[in-house]
Amino acid sequence: MAPNGSGATRGQPVSWRMELRCKRMTTRPGQEPLEVALVRHYDDLLQRLTHRLGCRDLAADALHDTWLRLAERPQCAPIIDARAYVYRMAYNRAVDITRDHRLRRGLEVADESAPWDDIADSSPGPEHLAQVRNELGRVLRAIGRLPRRRQAICLDVWVQDCPRHEVAQRFGVTVGMVFREINAARRDACSLV
Repeated sequence: MAPNGSGATRGQPVSWRMELRCKRMTTRPGQEPLEVALVRHYDDLLQRLTHRLGCRDLAADALHDTWLRLAERPQCAPIIDARAYVYRMAYNRAVDITRDHRLRRGLEVADESAPWDDIADSSPGPEHLAQVRNELGRVLRAIGRLPRRRQAICLDVWVQDCPRHEVAQRFGVTVGMVFREINAARRDACSLV
């Protein structure tokens, strides 16, 4: 059975003996064989690789290929942090898969970051940035229309992140007055925006 429970691998079933061997292996405390680490931490490894690579299919393929490589290789001595080792193996395999895919398409890989050019960019686009700038401008104009003391108190609390008791001492008012000024500023700014 493959680590994801599918029962088969690319045309070849994984031997049940492999899983039995993983279950029977004994190791020193804190150490586990690589196959056991992959089986035991499969979901976590898949999640971490998906987050790092930005593609669940690529992460699953890399883990699958890592499983096959571990099944084919002879038994080796336990590694202290087997989970981290398997993660790095799978990540390197994902880089290889991406590089091979690009080379098959006839593209050259110029550097290590190039394989990730095909992954969608999740950063905000120009439309979103323009909208955020517009909203920020409206908020700043609204804050600019507030009375000077209210404006200064709010900027000290919101921007400078000063404690309210320090702001109260600086302006010679009570902490309660600072709270009232902040609430009034929120109310006024919301009505002006």
